Amino acid sequence: MKISQNVTGDTLLLFKKFFTLLKQEHKFLLSALILSFVCAIIPCVYSLFTLFEYKYLGFIFLIPFVITLLITIIAIKIYKYIPKFTNVLTFLLNSFIILIVQILIGLFVLSFFALINEEYMSDKPEFYEEVITNFPEERIAHFPKHIPTNAQNVQLHSGTHYFFGSQEIVLKFDADKQYIENELKKYKFKSKENTNHYAFSTMGGENIKIDDFTLYVIDGGLDRWAKNYGIGVNKEFNQILYYYTNPD
Repeated sequence: MKISQNVTGDTLLLFKKFFTLLKQEHKFLLSALILSFVCAIIPCVYSLFTLFEYKYLGFIFLIPFVITLLITIIAIKIYKYIPKFTNVLTFLLNSFIILIVQILIGLFVLSFFALINEEYMSDKPEFYEEVITNFPEERIAHFPKHIPTNAQNVQLHSGTHYFFGSQEIVLKFDADKQYIENELKKYKFKSKENTNHYAFSTMGGENIKIDDFTLYVIDGGLDRWAKNYGIGVNKEFNQILYYYTNPD
Protein backbone atom coordinates (compact mmCIF):
# COMPACT_ATOMS: atom_id res chain seq x y z
CA MET A 1 0.00 0.00 0.00
CA LYS A 2 2.83 2.39 0.92
CA ILE A 3 4.62 1.68 -2.38
CA SER A 4 1.42 2.39 -4.30
CA GLN A 5 0.98 5.70 -2.48
CA ASN A 6 4.57 6.67 -3.25
CA VAL A 7 4.11 5.89 -6.96
CA THR A 8 0.91 7.95 -7.06
CA GLY A 9 2.62 10.83 -5.29
CA ASP A 10 5.61 10.73 -7.65
CA THR A 11 3.29 10.66 -10.69
CA LEU A 12 1.31 13.67 -9.49
CA LEU A 13 4.54 15.56 -8.77
CA LEU A 14 5.83 14.76 -12.25
CA PHE A 15 2.65 16.05 -13.87
CA LYS A 16 2.76 19.16 -11.73
CA LYS A 17 6.32 19.90 -12.88
CA PHE A 18 5.31 19.19 -16.48
CA PHE A 19 2.39 21.65 -16.48
CA THR A 20 4.40 24.24 -14.59
CA LEU A 21 7.05 24.06 -17.33
CA LEU A 22 4.37 24.42 -19.99
CA LYS A 23 2.85 27.42 -18.24
CA GLN A 24 6.18 29.18 -17.82
CA GLU A 25 8.01 28.38 -21.07
CA HIS A 26 5.59 26.85 -23.59
CA LYS A 27 2.29 28.69 -23.30
CA PHE A 28 1.32 27.81 -26.88
CA LEU A 29 1.76 24.09 -26.25
CA LEU A 30 -0.28 24.39 -23.06
CA SER A 31 -3.07 26.20 -24.94
CA ALA A 32 -3.09 23.52 -27.64
CA LEU A 33 -3.23 20.80 -25.00
CA ILE A 34 -6.16 22.45 -23.20
CA LEU A 35 -8.04 22.92 -26.47
CA SER A 36 -7.39 19.30 -27.40
CA PHE A 37 -8.71 18.14 -24.03
CA VAL A 38 -11.87 20.26 -24.38
CA CYS A 39 -12.47 18.86 -27.89
CA ALA A 40 -12.05 15.36 -26.47
CA ILE A 41 -14.24 15.71 -23.41
CA ILE A 42 -17.29 17.19 -25.19
CA PRO A 43 -18.09 13.99 -27.19
CA CYS A 44 -17.38 11.92 -24.07
CA VAL A 45 -19.91 13.81 -21.97
CA TYR A 46 -22.38 14.00 -24.88
CA SER A 47 -22.33 10.24 -25.44
CA LEU A 48 -22.67 9.43 -21.73
CA PHE A 49 -25.72 11.62 -21.16
CA THR A 50 -27.56 11.45 -24.50
CA LEU A 51 -26.98 8.04 -26.09
CA PHE A 52 -29.32 5.19 -25.27
CA GLU A 53 -26.87 2.65 -26.68
CA TYR A 54 -23.09 2.68 -27.15
CA LYS A 55 -22.65 5.24 -24.35
CA TYR A 56 -18.87 4.94 -24.39
CA LEU A 57 -18.32 5.71 -28.08
CA GLY A 58 -17.31 9.28 -27.26
CA PHE A 59 -14.24 8.11 -25.38
CA ILE A 60 -12.49 7.38 -28.67
CA PHE A 61 -11.82 11.13 -28.77
CA LEU A 62 -9.45 10.77 -25.85
CA ILE A 63 -7.06 9.04 -28.26
CA PRO A 64 -6.25 12.23 -30.25
CA PHE A 65 -5.78 14.06 -26.94
CA VAL A 66 -3.31 11.43 -25.75
CA ILE A 67 -1.45 11.75 -29.07
CA THR A 68 -1.35 15.54 -28.63
CA LEU A 69 -0.03 15.04 -25.10
CA LEU A 70 2.71 12.69 -26.33
CA ILE A 71 3.72 15.14 -29.06
CA THR A 72 3.93 17.90 -26.47
CA ILE A 73 6.11 15.79 -24.16
CA ILE A 74 8.46 14.87 -27.04
CA ALA A 75 8.59 18.50 -28.18
CA ILE A 76 9.70 19.66 -24.74
CA LYS A 77 12.38 16.97 -24.64
CA ILE A 78 13.97 18.00 -27.96
CA TYR A 79 13.24 21.74 -27.71
CA LYS A 80 16.68 22.63 -26.34
CA TYR A 81 18.39 20.98 -29.32
CA ILE A 82 16.34 22.36 -32.23
CA PRO A 83 13.92 24.97 -30.84
CA LYS A 84 12.68 26.52 -34.11
CA PHE A 85 12.10 23.19 -35.84
CA THR A 86 10.38 21.86 -32.74
CA ASN A 87 8.00 24.82 -32.57
CA VAL A 88 7.04 24.55 -36.26
CA LEU A 89 6.60 20.77 -36.20
CA THR A 90 4.59 20.83 -32.98
CA PHE A 91 2.39 23.61 -34.33
CA LEU A 92 1.63 21.63 -37.52
CA LEU A 93 0.99 18.34 -35.78
CA ASN A 94 -1.17 19.76 -33.02
CA SER A 95 -3.13 21.91 -35.46
CA PHE A 96 -3.81 18.88 -37.64
CA ILE A 97 -4.95 16.74 -34.72
CA ILE A 98 -7.12 19.42 -33.12
CA LEU A 99 -8.68 20.98 -36.23
CA ILE A 100 -9.05 17.96 -38.48
CA VAL A 101 -9.27 14.91 -36.26
CA GLN A 102 -11.02 16.32 -33.21
CA ILE A 103 -13.17 19.18 -34.45
CA LEU A 104 -14.17 18.24 -38.02
CA ILE A 105 -14.42 14.50 -37.49
CA GLY A 106 -15.92 15.21 -34.06
CA LEU A 107 -18.81 17.12 -35.64
CA PHE A 108 -19.39 14.22 -38.03
CA VAL A 109 -19.32 11.67 -35.21
CA LEU A 110 -21.72 13.72 -33.07
CA SER A 111 -24.12 13.75 -36.03
CA PHE A 112 -23.67 9.99 -36.29
CA PHE A 113 -24.50 9.68 -32.59
CA ALA A 114 -27.75 11.56 -33.25
CA LEU A 115 -28.64 9.05 -36.00
CA ILE A 116 -27.91 6.16 -33.64
CA ASN A 117 -30.34 7.65 -31.14
CA GLU A 118 -32.96 8.22 -33.83
CA GLU A 119 -32.73 4.61 -34.98
CA TYR A 120 -32.88 3.35 -31.40
CA MET A 121 -36.08 5.32 -30.68
CA SER A 122 -37.75 4.61 -34.05
CA ASP A 123 -39.87 1.62 -32.92
CA LYS A 124 -40.28 2.34 -29.21
CA PRO A 125 -43.63 3.89 -28.21
CA GLU A 126 -42.12 5.46 -25.09
CA PHE A 127 -40.18 7.81 -27.39
CA TYR A 128 -43.17 8.61 -29.61
CA GLU A 129 -43.23 12.33 -28.81
CA GLU A 130 -39.55 12.67 -29.77
CA VAL A 131 -39.84 10.48 -32.88
CA ILE A 132 -42.77 12.38 -34.38
CA THR A 133 -40.78 15.64 -34.45
CA ASN A 134 -38.60 14.16 -37.22
CA PHE A 135 -41.43 14.31 -39.76
CA PRO A 136 -43.07 17.19 -41.71
CA GLU A 137 -45.64 18.83 -39.48
CA GLU A 138 -48.25 19.16 -42.23
CA ARG A 139 -48.07 15.41 -42.98
CA ILE A 140 -48.49 14.21 -39.40
CA ALA A 141 -50.93 16.83 -38.08
CA HIS A 142 -53.58 14.09 -37.72
CA PHE A 143 -51.37 12.04 -35.40
CA PRO A 144 -52.17 12.38 -31.69
CA LYS A 145 -49.76 14.67 -29.85
CA HIS A 146 -49.60 12.07 -27.09
CA ILE A 147 -50.47 8.40 -27.09
CA PRO A 148 -53.82 8.06 -25.25
CA THR A 149 -53.36 6.82 -21.70
CA ASN A 150 -55.91 4.02 -22.23
CA ALA A 151 -54.34 2.79 -25.49
CA GLN A 152 -53.46 -0.91 -25.46
CA ASN A 153 -50.93 -2.93 -27.49
CA VAL A 154 -49.24 0.20 -28.79
CA GLN A 155 -46.90 -0.29 -31.75
CA LEU A 156 -44.65 2.26 -33.43
CA HIS A 157 -42.64 2.03 -36.63
CA SER A 158 -40.73 4.90 -38.18
CA GLY A 159 -37.74 5.54 -40.37
CA THR A 160 -36.01 8.12 -42.52
CA HIS A 161 -33.67 7.28 -45.38
CA TYR A 162 -31.62 10.46 -45.64
CA PHE A 163 -29.83 9.48 -48.87
CA PHE A 164 -32.98 8.66 -50.88
CA GLY A 165 -35.35 10.93 -48.97
CA SER A 166 -37.97 8.32 -48.07
CA GLN A 167 -39.88 8.56 -44.80
CA GLU A 168 -42.47 6.55 -42.93
CA ILE A 169 -44.16 6.57 -39.56
CA VAL A 170 -46.98 4.34 -38.34
CA LEU A 171 -48.62 4.40 -34.92
CA LYS A 172 -51.04 1.57 -34.12
CA PHE A 173 -52.97 0.65 -30.98
CA ASP A 174 -56.17 -0.93 -29.70
CA ALA A 175 -59.02 1.54 -29.16
CA ASP A 176 -62.74 1.44 -28.49
CA LYS A 177 -65.27 2.11 -31.23
CA GLN A 178 -66.26 5.51 -29.87
CA TYR A 179 -62.67 6.77 -29.95
CA ILE A 180 -62.23 5.56 -33.55
CA GLU A 181 -65.47 7.13 -34.73
CA ASN A 182 -64.54 10.45 -33.13
CA GLU A 183 -61.17 10.40 -34.90
CA LEU A 184 -62.75 9.69 -38.29
CA LYS A 185 -65.18 12.59 -37.84
CA LYS A 186 -62.31 15.07 -37.48
CA TYR A 187 -61.16 14.90 -41.11
CA LYS A 188 -62.37 14.96 -44.67
CA PHE A 189 -60.94 12.01 -46.52
CA LYS A 190 -59.86 11.99 -50.14
CA SER A 191 -60.57 8.28 -50.57
CA LYS A 192 -60.95 4.97 -48.76
CA GLU A 193 -58.46 2.30 -49.82
CA ASN A 194 -57.29 -1.22 -49.08
CA THR A 195 -53.61 -1.97 -48.45
CA ASN A 196 -52.82 -3.51 -51.86
CA HIS A 197 -51.44 -0.32 -53.43
CA TYR A 198 -47.70 0.24 -53.86
CA ALA A 199 -47.78 3.26 -51.56
CA PHE A 200 -48.59 0.90 -48.67
CA SER A 201 -46.50 -2.13 -49.70
CA THR A 202 -43.80 -1.67 -47.04
CA MET A 203 -45.81 0.31 -44.53
CA GLY A 204 -45.39 -0.79 -40.95
CA GLY A 205 -42.24 -2.78 -41.53
CA GLU A 206 -42.14 -6.42 -40.45
CA ASN A 207 -43.86 -6.05 -37.09
CA ILE A 208 -46.99 -3.96 -37.68
CA LYS A 209 -49.61 -5.93 -39.61
CA ILE A 210 -52.06 -3.88 -41.68
CA ASP A 211 -53.53 -6.51 -44.04
CA ASP A 212 -57.09 -6.29 -42.67
CA PHE A 213 -57.13 -2.50 -42.40
CA THR A 214 -59.12 0.01 -44.38
CA LEU A 215 -57.11 3.17 -44.97
CA TYR A 216 -58.85 6.52 -44.92
CA VAL A 217 -56.60 8.73 -47.06
CA ILE A 218 -56.45 12.37 -46.01
CA ASP A 219 -54.21 13.24 -48.92
CA GLY A 220 -51.71 11.68 -51.30
CA GLY A 221 -51.44 9.36 -54.27
CA LEU A 222 -51.18 5.62 -54.60
CA ASP A 223 -48.37 5.19 -57.14
CA ARG A 224 -44.68 4.45 -56.58
CA TRP A 225 -43.48 7.94 -55.68
CA ALA A 226 -46.60 9.26 -53.96
CA LYS A 227 -46.71 10.66 -50.47
CA ASN A 228 -49.72 9.42 -48.56
CA TYR A 229 -51.07 10.02 -45.09
CA GLY A 230 -54.21 9.23 -43.19
CA ILE A 231 -55.88 6.91 -40.70
CA GLY A 232 -56.45 3.15 -40.81
CA VAL A 233 -59.10 1.05 -39.07
CA ASN A 234 -59.31 -2.74 -38.91
CA LYS A 235 -62.38 -4.78 -39.85
CA GLU A 236 -63.42 -5.32 -36.22
CA PHE A 237 -63.25 -1.57 -35.58
CA ASN A 238 -61.16 -2.06 -32.44
CA GLN A 239 -57.73 -1.01 -33.76
CA ILE A 240 -56.63 2.28 -35.24
CA LEU A 241 -53.45 3.35 -36.97
CA TYR A 242 -52.10 6.73 -38.02
CA TYR A 243 -49.71 6.73 -40.92
CA TYR A 244 -47.54 8.86 -43.17
CA THR A 245 -45.58 7.21 -45.94
CA ASN A 246 -43.26 8.68 -48.56
CA PRO A 247 -41.60 5.77 -50.44
CA ASP A 248 -38.33 6.29 -52.33
